[in-house]
Amino acid sequence: MFITSSYITLSVADEDHSDADCLIVTVLTHVNKSKHLTAYDCMYQLQDLWKPFAGDKCLTLLRKPKIFIIQVSEFIFVIFDHVAL
Repeated sequence: MFITSSYITLSVADEDHSDADCLIVTVLTHVNKSKHLTAYDCMYQLQDLWKPFAGDKCLTLLRKPKIFIIQVSEFIFVIFDHVAL
């Protein structure tokens, strides 16, 4: 089954994560010539993956670790962003 980017943003972020200790999201993707990440169903920016899980949007993950592992073909992104997730 393909889990599309819209499924992640609309479904997983809306779930109750009260019993979870952390969130781990893994993504295998490609990048197009305009440097947008491409999914099965659309193009997206990197922040589109983590924004739905920020503390103000997903309260049951507030103050819990969120780990995003992203493999992008042809380019390597190393991102350290100090955002209140």
